[in-house]
Amino acid sequence: AGLPYSDQMITREDVADWRRMSAYFESATPIWPPGSQAGYHALTFGFLVDQIVRRLDRYHRGLTDFLNEITRDHGIQFHF
Repeated sequence: AGLPYSDQMITREDVADWRRMSAYFESATPIWPPGSQAGYHALTFGFLVDQIVRRLDRYHRGLTDFLNEITRDHGIQFHF
């Protein structure tokens, strides 16, 4: 994704609001051109995956709700 960290100040309030994080990533510029490098996205991975799930899931659930439903229904213990 080229977004391993934020070049803007992100507050706790931002992190707690998926809409704010969505707006941040929608306006962010990748640090490197797509496909030119790979990098570990430890700080942003969860937010990026959450946005993918929200856009693909027909109920627009976030990552936590999506995974909880799957794991609960199948008796799977999963921690992310």
